[in-house]
Amino acid sequence: MLDVSQRASQAINTIASVACHGAQGGLRISLTRKPATGASFALVVADEPVDGDQVVAGAAGSRVFLDHIAARCLSDQVLDVQGDDCGKFHFAVHRKS
Repeated sequence: MLDVSQRASQAINTIASVACHGAQGGLRISLTRKPATGASFALVVADEPVDGDQVVAGAAGSRVFLDHIAARCLSDQVLDVQGDDCGKFHFAVHRKS
């Protein structure tokens, strides 16, 4: 199952609250390009998971919704984030150590 870093969890909470998605909202990750060609994912703020989504709870109470293919592709990964000087968040995944 995807792990969510503390920083990513806090960033997701910030984004969801600014977007007025409340406590049930979170970040939804879905596959946009097949893994065989180099997987690519879309991240959007969502009010709730879509039927069939895997829900992952972050350390700070954040929620990440993964479509079934993204859940399988990211099962051995950690979602992390870095912020920049303009207040933007840049999400990335890396293998669990």
